[in-house]
Amino acid sequence: MSTTRIRDRRDLATRPAQNARATFLATGCVFLLAAVLSAVVDTAASFHHGWWLVAYLSLVGGLSQMLLGAGQYMLAERTHCQTPPNTLLLTELGLWSVGTVAVAVGDLAGSSTVLLLGSALLLIDLGLFARGLARLQRAADRRAVALERCYAVLLLFLAISVLVGSSLGGALPG
Repeated sequence: MSTTRIRDRRDLATRPAQNARATFLATGCVFLLAAVLSAVVDTAASFHHGWWLVAYLSLVGGLSQMLLGAGQYMLAERTHCQTPPNTLLLTELGLWSVGTVAVAVGDLAGSSTVLLLGSALLLIDLGLFARGLARLQRAADRRAVALERCYAVLLLFLAISVLVGSSLGGALPG
């Protein structure tokens, strides 16, 4: 009976995280749909940075968001560690979504200030994900070294991409 209770507690503890993971995936799908719609509009009536917007919404808004959310959940599951609290997961989701939209709007509107603000939100969010990874590594019952390294590489790659994109968009000095 006690093992049933422990299993039930684990199920209850992971249910909010599963909902958050589904929300990351659903939001990523919304960005992918926005990318498809942008492609259709750009094909019908080409607009400034149209294909850039398609690629950006697909890769940053869609794929990256899905990898960040699902990766965090997968790491917690594989290491037998508690997932981050729902408030943190929703904060991460919100920062990534708002930052992604701000960068796209800033680029299309030619506003380096908005682009820089969106980039800053993305970098802050990546910091939250990195902090979560470090917390998970300290608290884990068992390690998933390869998965942890892949997730760390994803975070580093995205951070470098944000900086390069901000520079190419003219938002960084020099």
